[in-house]
Amino acid sequence: MSPKTKEQFEAARQKSIEKITDSAVKLFAEYGYLNVSINQIAKTAGVSQGLMYNYFNSKEALLLYIISSMMEEMGHLMMSFHAITDPFEKFEKIVRATFTLLKEKKEFYATIWPVITQQGVSQQLQEMLRHTFTSLIDVIEVMLKDMNIANPRLEAFRLGAMLDGAALGYLYVFKEEYPLDEMEQLIIQTYKK
Repeated sequence: MSPKTKEQFEAARQKSIEKITDSAVKLFAEYGYLNVSINQIAKTAGVSQGLMYNYFNSKEALLLYIISSMMEEMGHLMMSFHAITDPFEKFEKIVRATFTLLKEKKEFYATIWPVITQQGVSQQLQEMLRHTFTSLIDVIEVMLKDMNIANPRLEAFRLGAMLDGAALGYLYVFKEEYPLDEMEQLIIQTYKK
């Protein structure tokens, strides 16, 4: 048997990490972050505990990796619209992309949201979330200011609350009955000139 190429090794590594993170998110959501052990995650993922520790030195490191990946994806989404100069066009594309991401990754967000809001998650995670969401509010504030919206900072928080409320209704309360597409359009129309 020939040794693995660097690309094959990396693909196998990424597959293992994906199995571990998927298993962890599901277990954290079902049993609570504090009630899940590294051993349970490894067993559910079908990997050895040693391999788990090879990638993540603790359960907290694993959770931070999962949240970091999610935040990085959100950051890339926001940056992908950086070149758009018309503030309303940028706003509309960001709102539409947010709703598309919510639909495409429904299961992930439905399982991760309860995890990041649980008591007992680390101070480091709380600080990471605060920093990320503060950065998002800052970006939205500038965009709303460019759209000549009065009190753009407060409006940025209001927009965040509307998006969070839509996500909550869609993921947990009304599920498939939630008028997600109509809410997307309503939010966009709220800020239209």
